[in-house]
Amino acid sequence: MIDDKLFEFIIRVSSDERMQECFFYLNHLFIPLDYNIRFSPFSCGPLDSVCTIYNRAMEASDAKYKIYMSDKVCIRNRSFLSECLDIFDQDDSVGMIGTVGWRDIPYNAECKSNWDTGVLRYQNVEENTLYYSKARVGLNHVQAVDGSLIVTNRDLPWREDLFKGSYFFGISQGIEFMKKGWKAVVPRQFEAWCALDGEDIDETEYDRSRRVFCDEYKASFHYSDTANDLARTFRKRNQKEAEELLLLLQETRLPAEGEVFSRRLELIERLEGFPRHYLRLYIALKKIWDIERNQGFPFGRLIGGMGRNSEYQEESATVGELVRKLQYCVFLLQRVENGFDLKDWIGLKWEYEEGRLSNGAIYFLVLGFIFDRSRVFRRLISAGVPGAILLTDKSYHCPLCGHSGSFMYLEGSENKVRKAYGFLYADSFYNKEETNRICPRCFSNDSDCLTVFCLEQIKDSFEIMNGLLLAPSESLRKWAGNNHCGYSMKILEDFSTSDSLMEDLGQMNSDSYDIIICDGILNRVDDDMETLFTFSRVLNRNGKMLLRVPLFLGVKETDEEVSVDSAEAIRRFGDASSCRIYNKADLLQRCSDAGFIQSSLYSDITGKMEEKGFYLFQKG
Repeated sequence: MIDDKLFEFIIRVSSDERMQECFFYLNHLFIPLDYNIRFSPFSCGPLDSVCTIYNRAMEASDAKYKIYMSDKVCIRNRSFLSECLDIFDQDDSVGMIGTVGWRDIPYNAECKSNWDTGVLRYQNVEENTLYYSKARVGLNHVQAVDGSLIVTNRDLPWREDLFKGSYFFGISQGIEFMKKGWKAVVPRQFEAWCALDGEDIDETEYDRSRRVFCDEYKASFHYSDTANDLARTFRKRNQKEAEELLLLLQETRLPAEGEVFSRRLELIERLEGFPRHYLRLYIALKKIWDIERNQGFPFGRLIGGMGRNSEYQEESATVGELVRKLQYCVFLLQRVENGFDLKDWIGLKWEYEEGRLSNGAIYFLVLGFIFDRSRVFRRLISAGVPGAILLTDKSYHCPLCGHSGSFMYLEGSENKVRKAYGFLYADSFYNKEETNRICPRCFSNDSDCLTVFCLEQIKDSFEIMNGLLLAPSESLRKWAGNNHCGYSMKILEDFSTSDSLMEDLGQMNSDSYDIIICDGILNRVDDDMETLFTFSRVLNRNGKMLLRVPLFLGVKETDEEVSVDSAEAIRRFGDASSCRIYNKADLLQRCSDAGFIQSSLYSDITGKMEEKGFYLFQKG
């Protein structure tokens, strides 16, 4: 009897490490009220028939809702199950849900990573995580969904008579559902529901399955096989040679056979037509090994023992062992990116504190395997794990702690995220600050340093007794809390909503503060004019307001809307937590309407402070 309240995850397992990480995400899903979940993992090698495995699992299951997936998929959306239920409830004819798919299957069925609908964190490249964002509004009807994750609410046998391996099973199932009059859909996702660590491709088996698919279903799509068979044959031959070299590479021992490792990796990289994403972990290992040697670290500071009870010794580790530990480190960094608590990636912090994980190693792993680098770097720094390269610069000085002469450099990704969501002004950021420099002592960034620089200038010409600091960074909070500013500073910690900010401000007495420091707040509050008038009320006569707002060239008029989803906020305003983007003249006019008069700021060696987004106003 079918259980209408049961989700069953039918998971094909490629390795224990990937299965554990897949289960980590599954165990964090929110389960709808009165529903249950069940896990059914099945070992699945490259030559096993996925269709056969899925048919056996389907026949043995009493669950109405089945999620067929690879262990290389991590479900990031914790409300995934509820979202799927809502989709099925919207339309009784929907029988299949995927996160990416094809409205139009390519004419030659070359479907590898060639989706035309959906959103997915796709980690199948040597550097940087790709992001496909082509979904329309609402539900998108597709011919087929990608086989990495398929959700169904009804059963139909998988075509094990046709597909004996691990390719084209999902695309064929989509067409079979379509023949029954059941729809396959890909929902609009404000953020990618899933991340996929790209599947390795056996060119020979893939091409055999592709030809079988075309022969069986060519009437169901615009079939025209004009693919370059010569190029495909060339890829097959190179893949065979590269796989043989990879086996030798994995047995190479480091550091004893370092030169052999470099030479073998270089030989594989030179094989034309061989996909370089197969080598991404090996290339990362080579970069980390090089930088640690150049910085004078003993080899293995990154990977001499991931985990406190490591079974590997630095002197005897093979490349294969080291790459597996490196993959574990990447898993932890991806947990950082996906917003999990420190306890879920504490191993990364332990290894850094115990001297087994260098800044350079973290830096290259973030560059190679993380999409939202800025978010990860910020979270690592807040946990005391810098993850950056230390650079020498005699002109650098941190006014928060007094450190001089060197800084850590972080590779930001704000524009990368903005471009992925279609932000119109991604290449026209007005503020010319260097946001990627971090003080190695107190972890302050350039925005913190510039804030303190401005406050020191103001204090030289204006007596300050009481200040109000809104939602500061951890470094700025410590600086103000230790009374380094030389006057009393009330700190209003980060607030969850615009209403909570206004509630806190509403409880303050009028004429209470000589200065308000407001960095990146005005573009996030629901009612900026109400906020400005409240600032004016709590300021003393002739009180100052130090305001910083991100501005972009080409914005002809202020665009604002409260309560848009995060994807729309990035597309329109450049930031997921913003609800407006200002035209500069309009920003200044709004401040004037609230009773503020603009004052001038001195310049530092990098240019005028206004060019960095800092504005000083005086209460009129």
